[in-house]
Amino acid sequence: MIGVPYICPNVYVSSDMYLTMEEMPGAEKDVHAANLFLEYKLLFGTAYLLRSLRQSVQQFHRLPFKDEKVMEKVLTHYAKNSASKVAFSFWRP
Repeated sequence: MIGVPYICPNVYVSSDMYLTMEEMPGAEKDVHAANLFLEYKLLFGTAYLLRSLRQSVQQFHRLPFKDEKVMEKVLTHYAKNSASKVAFSFWRP
């Protein structure tokens, strides 16, 4: 699954529960991919209803990202650059 967003410009990975739950299988692969090439394609999700936003953010900050820049890209890049454009194009009067 990690290879698809690498090749396809419109495909992103949303790992919500799988990335922010402790000891979830596969989380280390997502973090490793973000450290190498996927920082602009990995989306932060909260897994809300399964756990609180606070718990998800705390677990996210414990993940082994190589530096703060990668972590910041995962947390903010999509929201800053893509979501607002998509929402604007769909909900314009």
